[in-house]
Amino acid sequence: MFDTQAQPEPLARADSEIQYDLCVIGAGIAGLNALYVATEYLPKGARVALIDRRARCGGMWNDTYDYVRLHQPHPMFTTGNRPWDWSKPSSYLAKRGEVREHLGQCLGDIKGKLDIDEIYGAEVVGTQEVLEGGAAVALVTYRDVATGKSQTIRTKQVIDAIGIDVPQSAPLSVTSTSVLSTTPIGLRHDLSRNKDAHAVVVGGGKTGMDTILAILEENPDREITLLCGKGTFFASRDQFFPEGASRYWSGSTIFQAFRDLSQRFDGTNESDVNEYFKRTYAISPTPEAQQFLFGLLSKDECARIEDGLSAIHYDYLEDVADGPDGPELVLRGGSRIPVPAGTMIINCTGHVLRNNRPQVPILSEHGTILTISTRASIHFLSTVSAYFLTHLLYRRQLRDVPLYVIDHNQMMAHGRHIFHIGGVMQAYYNTLVLIDVLPMSVILRCGLDFDRWYPMYRRMASLAPAMISKKSEMARCRGILDDVAQRTGVLCAPLSAG
Repeated sequence: MFDTQAQPEPLARADSEIQYDLCVIGAGIAGLNALYVATEYLPKGARVALIDRRARCGGMWNDTYDYVRLHQPHPMFTTGNRPWDWSKPSSYLAKRGEVREHLGQCLGDIKGKLDIDEIYGAEVVGTQEVLEGGAAVALVTYRDVATGKSQTIRTKQVIDAIGIDVPQSAPLSVTSTSVLSTTPIGLRHDLSRNKDAHAVVVGGGKTGMDTILAILEENPDREITLLCGKGTFFASRDQFFPEGASRYWSGSTIFQAFRDLSQRFDGTNESDVNEYFKRTYAISPTPEAQQFLFGLLSKDECARIEDGLSAIHYDYLEDVADGPDGPELVLRGGSRIPVPAGTMIINCTGHVLRNNRPQVPILSEHGTILTISTRASIHFLSTVSAYFLTHLLYRRQLRDVPLYVIDHNQMMAHGRHIFHIGGVMQAYYNTLVLIDVLPMSVILRCGLDFDRWYPMYRRMASLAPAMISKKSEMARCRGILDDVAQRTGVLCAPLSAG
């Protein structure tokens, strides 16, 4: 039921006789987590191909804006449970270059265990499962981005781990020639060349918040206008990641919060539960914010952003046009707001979950292709999906576990509130399933678990109530997720249904 696309034309057989044990598509953190887990099951020295369209490993951290930082404390952004090679405070939010370096070190560790051919600057154009002599193998065709030359390789297993695949944003197209339309990628250069220019930040998500903080760091007196659409609120970093000794007694684990929200959700009241989350766990510099996109913000960041903003508009930008007295922001709601000539229009609008990848089964018919995609996912974080799905794949349990799969792209298009609350319930339910079917050692070695911030006794205490009533809670979650599927028409079903 997951494959809604026409089947591709058969691929040509590989020119080379090289037989790989595994091909991982995507060298970002999702792909590296899949590769990390595979080292636990493949023999030492197994032949692996790692393919990515970028020039090196690191995924989006190679080409995102230079002032980006992690949402969460850095220890929970890694492959497997590999620690970072430094002694910075655990609460430190790593920067782009630091994340990229850490991911390179993670790959270096893996290369000591497997024979890896790193194929960079290559775009995969097709994968196909074929039967050869009664055995299933996979063919992967990729094209060299620079030369256009194509190559097909043969492999026993493919893990397509492109994951969220965040694209770069482009400057917004505007009519006015009196303003500068730009993106976060070029922001620092534009700020230095336009010392006193008014800044209009278009987009109220994490990129918009990062951008406002970067502008204020460069010039705290610069005029900043925020166009935030319906507005975005954020999970409070102070509440979920209390610093110092307070983590031993204060704060909320993510698991506790997700259980709380799941128990309040009846399959139809996502807007009410969304509002409850906002009151109980969230923070935002835009008080009227209506949507949550799984971002984090601290009280200090929120206060600095609030103090630094000159104006907030809960509307969407349609154009910047030249009026009789100069350029004007043309908003969807009909307002026209004058801005000074030379104003910088910074495109911080979101591109997450808007890719046009086809919806395919998580596991191909004969089990040679595992796809980690937001179109059919077991978790809103592709990193978590990669870690656990790879374990289940190599343990030969993937077809049998009662995990629920959601098309997060379509769920988000259906409504931001059902995307948020439905995604929370899915993550909570699937966590209970994974605890049920995997060894506890596999669960505890997942360094991506945000609740590793807390000492073990707090983590166990947050799990205990759910474990006591696990059977009934799982049954309730399944029923509600089925209701969500029927009501929305979006893929939200047991993995085995595919």
